[in-house]
Amino acid sequence: ARFAGLVHLCVCTMGNEVEEIGEVSELEREVVHLLQSRRYDPDILPRLEAYVEFQVNENKYDSDANMAVLKLYQFYPERYKKQTVVNILAKSIMALPETDFLCGSYMIPLGAQKEQPIPTLLALVNELETGHFERFWEKAEAIDALRHSVVGFDDAVRVLMLDVIARTYCRIDVVLLSKLINLSVDQVKHMV
Repeated sequence: ARFAGLVHLCVCTMGNEVEEIGEVSELEREVVHLLQSRRYDPDILPRLEAYVEFQVNENKYDSDANMAVLKLYQFYPERYKKQTVVNILAKSIMALPETDFLCGSYMIPLGAQKEQPIPTLLALVNELETGHFERFWEKAEAIDALRHSVVGFDDAVRVLMLDVIARTYCRIDVVLLSKLINLSVDQVKHMV
């Protein structure tokens, strides 16, 4: 969540970070405590999975908790939940250019990486990392339901794109910019 004009408060407790805006929720406190005291206990997975869902719905992100979920799935593959993994990957795309997506993708079993929408998410990250933004939006249509269920997904991707575009171009035509960030010309003009 790197939106201009918003003040971010990062609460750090013994190496566990919860990035959020405003007050820390009871669930966030509980997760920090669980990760400190019982990180490798599979019995904490239901609370961590609920926390992933909380992040999806509240536009929050906690890399440490998400990576802990993926690590527990590695240790206890019978507890693996595809939708939780998909949500973690979607949230880590929103955190690009951080390396969370890459780290998380290494923790997903190869067989699971072949199950949709995971291959699509892998392809989308490739398009972002190579600056093929128009192709990103074309491929992203395949995961419209996921994009719309993860609060702030498109906006976070646009922030990354705009950062890359600002570093690449001194000037850019509004029509080209609108294509790159998948907004109408009027929406782009309203942003500027």
